[in-house]
Amino acid sequence: HGAPLSPPMQTLRERMAAKPSLCARAEGKTQRRVGELVHALQRRGVASKEELKAQWRRDPAYLMREATLWMKRGHEHFLERAWPRVVANALGEENAERDSSSARQMTDQGARSGGGV
Repeated sequence: HGAPLSPPMQTLRERMAAKPSLCARAEGKTQRRVGELVHALQRRGVASKEELKAQWRRDPAYLMREATLWMKRGHEHFLERAWPRVVANALGEENAERDSSSARQMTDQGARSGGGV
């Protein structure tokens, strides 16, 4: 079991040629789609979710070519159309976490000072 797919990727699940969990299995090492994705990550030194987000902030098209290898033949254009939402969703999660943390801090500060929010 891997991490759940983001909502934009969930809409593409039926169009995918392989499950993303293939990356974690031994047989995945021999799959071209896994190798291309891993090499693209290695070329830019991406080893964490935060590093991936940093790459997407600089280059939103990063990994789109490699991700199309995961689509069934003839379905690549669905991913290409959804890609901006995929990246925005990944980057938006970060903003949502930061916004909720800021809101909590403001609420805590307001409660301590006796003021309302």
